[in-house]
Amino acid sequence: MDGILVQTTRSIRALIGIATEGAPAEEVEVAYRALRDQCAAAEREALRTPSDPEARFDARASAVLAVAYRPVLDVLCSGRALHPQDAELAQKSSGWLNLAYEALIQGDQDNVERCLQMASAFAEANEGARDPSSPA
Repeated sequence: MDGILVQTTRSIRALIGIATEGAPAEEVEVAYRALRDQCAAAEREALRTPSDPEARFDARASAVLAVAYRPVLDVLCSGRALHPQDAELAQKSSGWLNLAYEALIQGDQDNVERCLQMASAFAEANEGARDPSSPA
């Protein structure tokens, strides 16, 4: 699968890379705006609910990943230092997305939905919210 999820993942990694390597602020801002546009497209696609299970998963997982990493990217793109706990919920969300993908490959749609819901819960968690259980 080389759809919007893979593109979003690559864009997030690239943005984290340039933001942490000290790229000029203008370059970081351009990359961040491009990623936000890409994420908005993923969210719109997720709302369309494609009939193909892989396309539906691709769009939904990309939207969840974008929401999960938005706080991390906000910190990095503002020039502030990123602390390990800042990325914890995003990493937990990613773990659940990986489990959802494994379930998709196995054809276990119920588990795909469960894992996507857990990934979404971590992505949408705010400070003081109860942490959902970890995927292990």
